[in-house]
Amino acid sequence: RLSIFADEIAREEKSQVFAIRIDCSDAKSVREAFEGLLSLGFIEVLVYNASAPSTSPSTRFTDIRVESFEKALAVTTVGAFHCAQQ
Repeated sequence: RLSIFADEIAREEKSQVFAIRIDCSDAKSVREAFEGLLSLGFIEVLVYNASAPSTSPSTRFTDIRVESFEKALAVTTVGAFHCAQQ
């Protein structure tokens, strides 16, 4: 699904598009991904759209486990921080 979306953008924008899957909560994973991409040239645009839902939408707030919440924060907030540092 990710590669189909990247192909669609590339066709519409007539540009080179790379869609990669990484663990954004892991600094090493992010760094390695950026090293690979930077070996191809300058990165003009980064779209950060990572998500890790902490629970299903029907879960009550008081029932959310802190571990699930921490994982969601690691992906959405800390992951964006890791990418911005690159």
